[in-house]
Amino acid sequence: PICIPPYKAETEGMLTVSGWGALKEGGYDSEVLMKVNVPFVSDYKCRYETHYYPSMIADSMLCAGYDEGGKASCQGDSGGPVMRPKADGK
Repeated sequence: PICIPPYKAETEGMLTVSGWGALKEGGYDSEVLMKVNVPFVSDYKCRYETHYYPSMIADSMLCAGYDEGGKASCQGDSGGPVMRPKADGK
C-alpha cells in the first residue's frame, strides 16, 4: 500500500522518481526499474526561474530536479510515480 498525501502536503526536501524509460535520448527502455533522488522545486522557481513558460506549469503539477541537470527521470517516465518518505522514514 501507499499513502496518498493531501494536495502538495510537503513542498521541500528530496523526492524519488522511478520508471523504465530510455536511459538516453532515442534509446531503448530500461530492462530494470530505475530510480533517482531529486530535490523538490517550488512552484515559483519552476514557473519563473526555469526555461518553461509559466503557463506550462499547472497548479496540479509539481517540479523536481537539479538546476545543473544530470539526474532526472528518463524519456518515457512522464506521469510515473514520485515518492517521498514520511517523517518517520517509512
